[in-house]
Amino acid sequence: MTLKLVQGGTISGKVVDGADQPIASANVYFWSQESSGWRRNVNETTGLDGTFTLKGLPSGRSTMGASGPRGGSWKQITLDPPLTAAEVRKDVVVKLDQGTATVTGVVVDEAGKPVGGKQVSANGKNGNGSGWATTRGDGTFTIESLPVADVTIAVQETDDSGNSYRGASGSPVTTKAPATNVRLTYVATKKTTVFGRVVDPTGNPVALCSVRVVPATVPGGDASYSSRSWGQNPDEVVSGEFRRSVGGTPPSR
Repeated sequence: MTLKLVQGGTISGKVVDGADQPIASANVYFWSQESSGWRRNVNETTGLDGTFTLKGLPSGRSTMGASGPRGGSWKQITLDPPLTAAEVRKDVVVKLDQGTATVTGVVVDEAGKPVGGKQVSANGKNGNGSGWATTRGDGTFTIESLPVADVTIAVQETDDSGNSYRGASGSPVTTKAPATNVRLTYVATKKTTVFGRVVDPTGNPVALCSVRVVPATVPGGDASYSSRSWGQNPDEVVSGEFRRSVGGTPPSR
């Protein structure tokens, strides 16, 4: 048996502000599109001169993005043309239009108790002036570097891979930044367990196959739970049976 290792690609560049000045300690991310959805492969932090280098990247359709320090503004770009195998792409510039406004608030559950460890996003019109923060133990959050404009504040839910998506909470709040005392109510997405069996045309069980479960739109939000594939782990599929908990409501058959 011969195993051939394929070298991943490399992207290097700089994160700058609206005046083309470097932003230190910015967070840079890379996502690749797979059959099961988008997967975050790498994240790095920029140096004092705003530069970054992402290594070991898969080829194919992908995007990258950057956010400012302390959950500041957010910018995402699509890599066009797509990254090829072992490609070295240099001088990629990500420009963050950092504003001066700050939004503070608190996330509580349906009983009014604070909820810590939840990601909160702020999105301006047409995706401009985005930012995020994670709630503290007392449920409070602070999102900095936002534009002085209307922004929509929402709680993000997290799937099994740690990727976040909007729609877990009640209605998002739209307010003009800067703003204080924004209150969000977090309503957890209920989990549904799906049972079944994979068989071949003759009715015999098929083990170690890939099973895809596609729930419907998450209640209370405007985004669908990402399609995911499972079943490649022997612990998850035994004699053709599979079981997986998913967010939201399964589609009707």
